[in-house]
Amino acid sequence: MKKFLTMAACLMFSASVTFAQDLPQPSPSSTVINTVGLTKVEISYSRPGVKGRDVFGDLVPYGEVWRTGANKATSVTFSSAVTVGGKEVPAGTYALFSIPGKNSWKLILNSNPEQWGSGRYDASLNVAEVDVKPEKHTFVETMQIEVADITDNAAAIQIAWGDVSVKLPFEAPTKELALANIDQKIKEINSIPGSYLSMATYMLSIGENKEALAYVKQSGEETQRYWELLTISEVYAANGEYKQAIKYAEESKKLADKNGNQTYVKRNEKNIAKWSSI
Repeated sequence: MKKFLTMAACLMFSASVTFAQDLPQPSPSSTVINTVGLTKVEISYSRPGVKGRDVFGDLVPYGEVWRTGANKATSVTFSSAVTVGGKEVPAGTYALFSIPGKNSWKLILNSNPEQWGSGRYDASLNVAEVDVKPEKHTFVETMQIEVADITDNAAAIQIAWGDVSVKLPFEAPTKELALANIDQKIKEINSIPGSYLSMATYMLSIGENKEALAYVKQSGEETQRYWELLTISEVYAANGEYKQAIKYAEESKKLADKNGNQTYVKRNEKNIAKWSSI
């Protein structure tokens, strides 16, 4: 009889768990993944609802540490080191805590992401703290966290709930990562055709003109493709070598015209006119 009751209890527990999994959760879990430059950002959190309640200053008290969500503390993972509040934060996963206030919030990255709620919050494990001002926001029933204001090397983690939002800005080392990738590729590829010109194009786009010219020269300048000749001409021009720039622009224009690409023809004509007047 005892064995039967034990088995029955196990079956009831299993059924209740299965049944619960088929019902909507009060604070559903969510994962946000985005890329800032070359840095992957992943945010995992649970989304509580307003449900007619007063949120900040009541449900979430002012001046107290909050897990920035529900259930397990919200976590943020950076694939590379980032800068938050002027401090370098190494690549890794962090708990995102906050201390809400009526006129100011403190947003916190804490090195212990495996926390349920904020009961075990330890300020000595904080790696970054930033004071920010809350802003009025279009009403959001279920809390939402996203990566906003994305540029090549910066973004902000935005938290919105009710009619309030706050942002945690951070910077990503995009240029440094790109240069490291280029150095690694050089070691791997030696001189695969087109690779050096691709790197020259990137260097030109970030204003590293001398490095761009060095890659052009390493490429051997051996190409018959008009778009690559255009790149070579613009690299020479960026370094003040207009005679060489015009030479390659003329070649690019000729080949572009032969291939029926008038966009490149006009771009080369514009460049030649500009460089000839210097």
